[in-house]
Amino acid sequence: MKNLISKCSCWMLVLLCLSLAVPLNSTPVSSSVQAKAEWANVPKIVAVGDVHGAYDELIAILQELNLIDQHLKWTGGKTHFVQAGDSIDRGSQDKKVLDFLMDLEKQAEKAGGRVHCLIGNHEAMNIIGDLRYVTRESFAAYANNKSEDLREKTYARYVKYRVARAARNVPPQTFTPDQQFKDDWMAKHPPGYLEHRKAFSETGQYGRWVSTRNAVLRLNDTVFLHGGINEEISALSIREINDRIRQEIKTYYETRAALIRGGVLDESLDFDETVQQVANEIKYLQAKGGADDPEVLKALQQLQTQGNWFITLPTGPLWYRGYAQEPEETFQPAIDRIKANLKTAHLVVGHTPSLTGVKSRFAAGVFLIDTGILRPYYKGLCSALVIENDKFTPVYPKNGPCS
Repeated sequence: MKNLISKCSCWMLVLLCLSLAVPLNSTPVSSSVQAKAEWANVPKIVAVGDVHGAYDELIAILQELNLIDQHLKWTGGKTHFVQAGDSIDRGSQDKKVLDFLMDLEKQAEKAGGRVHCLIGNHEAMNIIGDLRYVTRESFAAYANNKSEDLREKTYARYVKYRVARAARNVPPQTFTPDQQFKDDWMAKHPPGYLEHRKAFSETGQYGRWVSTRNAVLRLNDTVFLHGGINEEISALSIREINDRIRQEIKTYYETRAALIRGGVLDESLDFDETVQQVANEIKYLQAKGGADDPEVLKALQQLQTQGNWFITLPTGPLWYRGYAQEPEETFQPAIDRIKANLKTAHLVVGHTPSLTGVKSRFAAGVFLIDTGILRPYYKGLCSALVIENDKFTPVYPKNGPCS
């Protein structure tokens, strides 16, 4: 459709739309790929907080708790193991952690147990391209003998993209990169970077997996999640929260793909660069007085609402820190209402480090289980929370790298 918007008076309406929350696609993610989020009569639960690529420490914890053997095979029987999100970033063995957890899921299910890997803010960050905490060592794990050729081809395509984008600046500009520009681009996109982005794409191994996991899980009378659920969001059901987060991930993938097809984005861009190019495109369209491509316009509108998405919202389930930071004496009534809304007796969360050990707050209504397992970074503790026979018992393994 040509000349979808052709006059400045119409463009002002578009700007108004861009400033408002645009409803996400209401089509639900297929239930056949969704992990079950509510379980009753679970005999034993073991929960571990933020791993952040600490592969060796994770293995040591699970071995000491008899969930895996020396060959990394599931020995936990009908136990349910919960990894409360942020399995990646900051550490150097992200890929090994993901591959291990994905394999362990299958092993546990065959034995009658379960492995529940929840979506944390860092899983969501990797999907949308916020790569501030991905180490060069982590990128390197994705590299192969074709990585250098891929980097050169991607850089050449990126230069063409920048030339085209420069012409759409207000006012128009030219773009002529020098050797220093190329060197800087290569430094920002080390070997394995592009393969990492592919792996976390909609069709990539880890993108597909993360996008079908849960953010919120109920086992017996306890709710597990990465950050926390504030009182407003607690009015939603667990199913509604998980569906919304999965739909936001799906919408991001679709939006990004539409903007790549429309020439607004290049596949190599990270999240900050994406936001900047979206702002540039809006400025260009505003000066031009209209948009020709309805698909691009819709994608711009959707991406402009990302600050209100649960996967990026500071008070959303992946980011909220109220359970760890709010004063107990004044926040207890809110915790009580949140638990009542969720129909649960206990909340178990990670996200905010408690480096002296697992912490119980709000009269055992909340357990904080992020104890800085990535010890070289946090100087924290290896830990797990074992829930059995209605007892919540912190465990601090001391073997191997946890000693």
